[in-house]
Amino acid sequence: MRAANVARLALLALSSCAALWLVAAPAAASSTITIINLDGAGVGLNDPTPVAPVGGNPGITLGAQRFNAMQFAADTWGVLLNSVVPIRVGSSFAPLFCNASFATLGQAGPNSVHRDFVGAPFASTWYAAALANARAGGDLNPGVDDIGAQFNSTFGTTCPFPGTFYYGFDASPPGGALDFVSIVLHEIGHGLGFLTFVDLASGAKLAGFDDIFMRSLENHSTTKLYPVMTNAERITASIDTGDLHWVGALVVGASGSLSGGVGASGHVQMYAPNPQEPGSSVSHYDTAVSPDELMEPFHTGPNHHVTLTLDLLRDIGWTASAVATTTPTPTVPPIPTDTPTPTITPTPGGDHFTCYKAGATSGSVKFPGIQNPPGVVLLDQFGGATVQVKKPKFLCAPTDKNNENPGAELHPEHLEGYAIKNSVKPIFPTNIQVIDQFNPTGLRVDAKKQSHLLVPTVKNLSGTPPTPVAFAIDHFECYKVGVTSGTPKFVPRLALPIEDQFGVMTVDVKKPTFLCNPVDKNGEDPTAPAHPNHLMCYQVRQVDLVKFAKKVGVFVNNQFGPEQLDVKKPSELCVPALKNL
Repeated sequence: MRAANVARLALLALSSCAALWLVAAPAAASSTITIINLDGAGVGLNDPTPVAPVGGNPGITLGAQRFNAMQFAADTWGVLLNSVVPIRVGSSFAPLFCNASFATLGQAGPNSVHRDFVGAPFASTWYAAALANARAGGDLNPGVDDIGAQFNSTFGTTCPFPGTFYYGFDASPPGGALDFVSIVLHEIGHGLGFLTFVDLASGAKLAGFDDIFMRSLENHSTTKLYPVMTNAERITASIDTGDLHWVGALVVGASGSLSGGVGASGHVQMYAPNPQEPGSSVSHYDTAVSPDELMEPFHTGPNHHVTLTLDLLRDIGWTASAVATTTPTPTVPPIPTDTPTPTITPTPGGDHFTCYKAGATSGSVKFPGIQNPPGVVLLDQFGGATVQVKKPKFLCAPTDKNNENPGAELHPEHLEGYAIKNSVKPIFPTNIQVIDQFNPTGLRVDAKKQSHLLVPTVKNLSGTPPTPVAFAIDHFECYKVGVTSGTPKFVPRLALPIEDQFGVMTVDVKKPTFLCNPVDKNGEDPTAPAHPNHLMCYQVRQVDLVKFAKKVGVFVNNQFGPEQLDVKKPSELCVPALKNL
């Protein structure tokens, strides 16, 4: 594993701005992101100036309100991203550039970057510290804050730029005030990995290696991606206004919500002004993007809407546990001392999936399978095996169950299930405790035999979709299961409404069928066997009068290559789960 230090990126204010967007507030965190107070006594986050509570922020000193607003933004990111490693954001106020027409509001970035660590999705590729830790499952740089952030202490005081910071949580600043939570959300976004480490002036890669962000940057004029460009070509791309694009699959898949700054292919424009603007060029969405996005280089008004930013973070390798929705005002924690945050107990996270029986479309190019030998090597919490991979049998679509996660049906990452065969007949665990929404106190099951491999997949109804640089969800190895003898049986759930990209239906949830473990396939993710989130799959039966209509010729693409499938009927509902042997 290698590490390096990197620079900060800034959020700027211009002499005009417009207010827009909705509030996304934190619920129960799937990662712990903690603001670390680096300011001295009496200044910045410790400023004792008395103030009245505002916009849901209960602080009664200026320093406390600043800290509360920052932690609110950190918690907003924390509920959306998965990491078993606490993320520390070293934060302070300091005099940053400011004049009557232009001000630097904040600046932030990762304190270190890492490559070739255990669990890295791509070799010889730099990752921001927080993302690297999340992928590795451990702290790669102990004792060092993962993100460094500074905010302008002169804004609203000695800075001649008109305005002040608004520290409320409700995204409703009065006239002349700028929403501080939006600014912190933006800066933490950079610290989480929304930036490239390419030197802007020279076009050179950091120490000669790719970074994960640059892998999805394209100069649309030449169709070249950043990694294969020369230094001179990267400089040219950085000033090719309108033609520097993000081509990651998740952002492209969500780009239909945009009315500007998006190409016919769904590629989203990145900021490429001519001449270059250090601290802004390349590592932001373009100002042409409409509606305005959180990660544009200039503050455009209150914006707690992180959806397209979250899609980009997922494109570079973050796993997400939720989507941004409006939730009740959170409890504000006390200001912490500069000490490590304890690891939280994990809870089931990730999407639900409706799995449909599927098979290759007649006349299409069929998946040839992978014979054994050489086979595919799988390693999960039950052990290792080399298996034959046979024909596809399921296509699983992300699902909003019972209206608990509206928008889940629009998530682009699916799972394709391939039958697997092991020439050896191993003995699998019994009396496994599985905890999920249907069984909060646990259901006991016996694993009987290996059934299929779930592979992260993208789908499209009209043509072959491109695969992302890195999928955010795991591979899963699924085992046929039955309820352990002598333990309580599963209680069926009747008339459950579900929605996915194929439509809306009502199903009865009948019985448990498969337990799916996160799996390391061919050594691609050695940390996968330790990932806590599993899938528990239950047989379902549609109870609507109008039944699901077979979908013919659905285009899918994944590591095994593109193909077309006929999607026949709903078979299982797979629910996020935890297990205990």
